[in-house]
Amino acid sequence: MKIGFLPLVDSAPLVMAKEIGFFAREGVEVKLGKLQNWTQLLERLQQGELDGAHLLATLPVLAAAGAAGIEEPLATAWVLSSSANAITLSNRLCRDGVADGSDLQRWLEANPGSNLNFGIVMERSTQELTLREWLQSGGLEVGPRISLQVCPPQEMARRMREGQIDGFCSGEPWNQRTTTSKLGGIVALGDQVMGDVPEKVLAVRRAWHESNTQEHRSVLLALAAASRWLEDPANLDEATRILADKFYVNTQAQLVRNALERKLQAGWNRVVSSPGFLRFTGVNEPSPAKLLPLLERLVWWGHLPSTALESDLDRICLQAFHREVFVE
Repeated sequence: MKIGFLPLVDSAPLVMAKEIGFFAREGVEVKLGKLQNWTQLLERLQQGELDGAHLLATLPVLAAAGAAGIEEPLATAWVLSSSANAITLSNRLCRDGVADGSDLQRWLEANPGSNLNFGIVMERSTQELTLREWLQSGGLEVGPRISLQVCPPQEMARRMREGQIDGFCSGEPWNQRTTTSKLGGIVALGDQVMGDVPEKVLAVRRAWHESNTQEHRSVLLALAAASRWLEDPANLDEATRILADKFYVNTQAQLVRNALERKLQAGWNRVVSSPGFLRFTGVNEPSPAKLLPLLERLVWWGHLPSTALESDLDRICLQAFHREVFVE
């Protein structure tokens, strides 16, 4: 089975299932392939070059709603992670005391000649929804003075350094990559903004699932074992070493460890933490109820018409299959 992923800490269950041997234990051969952006990953999954993908949870939801650009029916039987993002602002904004949406509104009022550009990893992504909700908390919206720029997560720090963006929302380790480079500060974690919502899923084409049910079952069992393994503090050193390697996230080991411990170097001599950040266990069963908040936000922010609220999320949630695999 060929599975694609992006270099993010929340790819850890897939990486550990491969490297620790959980896939092999379940008798399934998996090849992991690292890609550089979400559009590329989605395209290769839809075209059949990949059998599965570490994918933004909004993308199967968009598929259920018949959104443009997602023609191949997608499905998921496994939520890989929840609430794995953070919002990071530039030093200029942090220096002026911007720590939340209300502060940003005051900053814009005090700087009438300044416009701001924020980075997101993909349009219609969980990161875009998180950033928009954070802005809304201060009475702000994307518009003439606040614009969005799509950027792969691993390029956020560079664009911040070059002054192309004033802030961004991304998964780890790229927020800490920015703060430890003294380019900005983390001002919010995803679960503090959006609550407990699915972040990444293992997405497959519906047709692949129907033709490879037993293989899919083995993959889920391996991911369950890998996710439990990741939550054991005794495995933290090994997980950090493997995930930080150039074949996977390709970053400093300490940043990976911080993310796995849910204690992020936030810049400006601060550490931010939350027990609801980057969870790998207790979140894995997909359900329409879990994905509905994402659908509602996609409608609210104009990515889908209001009629999309009637979308059948059962089409993408292989909840019954998940329960069959893990029946006691």
